[in-house]
Amino acid sequence: MIRYLFGLPDWIGDWTCVAIVCALILAYAGVSRDRRASLYAIGIVALPALMAAAHVPNVEFPRYFLVSGTLLLLWVGELIGRGLDAGGTRRLCAAGMLMLVAGGNAALLTRFYEHGRGSYSNMVDEMTKSGTATYATNADFRTGMMVDYFAARMGRQASLVTQDRICAGRAEWLILEGDLQKQPERVDFDCALAYERAGTSALWGLSGLGWTLYSRRD
Repeated sequence: MIRYLFGLPDWIGDWTCVAIVCALILAYAGVSRDRRASLYAIGIVALPALMAAAHVPNVEFPRYFLVSGTLLLLWVGELIGRGLDAGGTRRLCAAGMLMLVAGGNAALLTRFYEHGRGSYSNMVDEMTKSGTATYATNADFRTGMMVDYFAARMGRQASLVTQDRICAGRAEWLILEGDLQKQPERVDFDCALAYERAGTSALWGLSGLGWTLYSRRD
């Protein structure tokens, strides 16, 4: 989430961003006389740490860190504002930081406009181009709604085979939701049912979910 807030490149790892931000916030809270320093330390560092210690479920979704992200933006904005007001070298540094953040976010927005929330319509088109199709998925509720939506827009039909009926229904297609890099090339079930990878969805950053499409191999 930190990387997307400031338009940082992909080669900067998530944990690297977390470590740098925590170190900077704690250092700022230790030396600053700003009354908001404790708020930043609690909201940006302590709150996520408490959530991790409590093993709160579903923390992989960025929306659970909106408060921390908002406070982080306020802190960075405050520092940039002070730099611009100070003049001299500090003003140049603040202006350079502002330009880097704006440029990075512009680059990320370009990718968002290209991919949107995901190329799900392309997958639904692939499944239904020969007529009504059947499909199974590892996320019946969420994936089912999205497939129904795009199929209706195309004037086509795709029927969901629920997870408890995968072997009996022998769906023509399988959609796995999750990290695209961790999905296998082939999926085999115990009932002599196998699927081979046929495509993946393209999506931007925090928007959308990864879909991997598999076709049945009889």
